[in-house]
Amino acid sequence: MAYRETANVKARKAAQRDHLLHSAEQLVREGGFANLTMQTLAVAAGVGVGTLYRYFDNKAVLAAEVFRVATEREVAAVAQAMEHAGSFPERLSHVLQVFVQRAPAGLVANRRAGGSGRGCRASHLSPALRGTLSAVAE
Repeated sequence: MAYRETANVKARKAAQRDHLLHSAEQLVREGGFANLTMQTLAVAAGVGVGTLYRYFDNKAVLAAEVFRVATEREVAAVAQAMEHAGSFPERLSHVLQVFVQRAPAGLVANRRAGGSGRGCRASHLSPALRGTLSAVAE
């Protein structure tokens, strides 16, 4: 007889996968994708390296999934911000304000962790873009 996963087993595996992705995203926020290795993730998540390979074939697959999840979250936030009432310029201003408010959270987390310089930093933005974002935020 073939083994069939119960609903509880599926839920436990989904929760473990979410935990691994959350831990991986934290590592990326702290030091960029260069900080994300299977070994460091295993330590951060409190699992064995072998466990990671049950969920992700390799580091490239893991990194792509971390990027996909984070991107989907940010796109959803922008989409929600676009539903703001008002004229087009007012809606655009609101979207930009949401973006500017969300972006520093990642920058601050990177700085607090002593960012390696490989993560996202405000210094990587062009002076023109920094000025534009600052003006929108005010």
